[in-house]
Amino acid sequence: MNKIVRFAGMAFLTSALILTGCSKNELTDIATEQVDMDKQLDAFIEELEGNALKYATERPEDFGGDLSKSNQYLNFNILREGIRSAGLVPAVVGGGITILCPNNQAFLNIGITLDNVAEVEGLADILLYHVIGGTVFSGDLTNGYVPTLNGAAVQIGLPTGGQAVNLPTVNDAQIFLFDSGKFGTVYHGISEVLIPPTQNIVELAIGANPEFTILVDALVQTGLDQVLITEGPFTVFAPTNQAFIDLGIDLSTLTDEELSNILLYHVVSGARVYSSDLTTGNVTMTNGGEIGIDATNFTISDSGSSDTAGLILSLVDLQGTNGVIHAIDKVLLP
Repeated sequence: MNKIVRFAGMAFLTSALILTGCSKNELTDIATEQVDMDKQLDAFIEELEGNALKYATERPEDFGGDLSKSNQYLNFNILREGIRSAGLVPAVVGGGITILCPNNQAFLNIGITLDNVAEVEGLADILLYHVIGGTVFSGDLTNGYVPTLNGAAVQIGLPTGGQAVNLPTVNDAQIFLFDSGKFGTVYHGISEVLIPPTQNIVELAIGANPEFTILVDALVQTGLDQVLITEGPFTVFAPTNQAFIDLGIDLSTLTDEELSNILLYHVVSGARVYSSDLTTGNVTMTNGGEIGIDATNFTISDSGSSDTAGLILSLVDLQGTNGVIHAIDKVLLP
């Protein structure tokens, strides 16, 4: 978020310097371009609302049978004001992206209104969590994680035959409007505002207490906690407390170098690897060693023994601002 704020500040300063050196005609051209982009945003939202009304006409029960213009499920002007306030208009009308668009009701459900949307802390970060690079149509959707321009990923869930409402989901929101587009941008209407991660992976591990207290203590002992709060991204295969207990080793008897080598054997640097992205094969870890992944059985083999560690499926894909954590039931030995 700080990077976004700094970027916005630099952009504002650069714009100010450019404007002071512009002629009257050049200033007029800049103002005209800004007005044109605002008009394009208006046209984008009108297209979105028109398609929402068409959908509601086909399924009025999803909207309480009320198809009036005052129906907040059919309006998207809070999203429009948010886009303007966050300075994202050029990106929206520039094309080549996919936007997951919450309707007004989705914003109202979490206390965001037309009057206060500009004051929402981290607004740009939240909105960028709704934007996917490239054009993704409904036919391109698959189960799993899709990275957003926020850096974190959203989880797509396709419907199964037993679902009462046959609609895909993104995180906990339903995708109810599909494959609309304007100015080269694809957009889908969704029923909830998606909230991106707010904690780095060390904070996330601490918050998952008591599952990772021994791991966190080991990170602090070696100073690696300070590494894992940096930008990353990182993927951490995190042994639980029981995994450390089962190892039968007193960590206090290890040197910081020995312990660091073990801990870094659980970290992939430079990538967010979600469970849906795992493929069978070897992966190089941050300490230089390799682990073997069996994506079919969700197990990991280390180089220290013939044993395997299993991913704990109830504790995988824990997202932080700078990476993702997967809990495992065994400590890997390099």
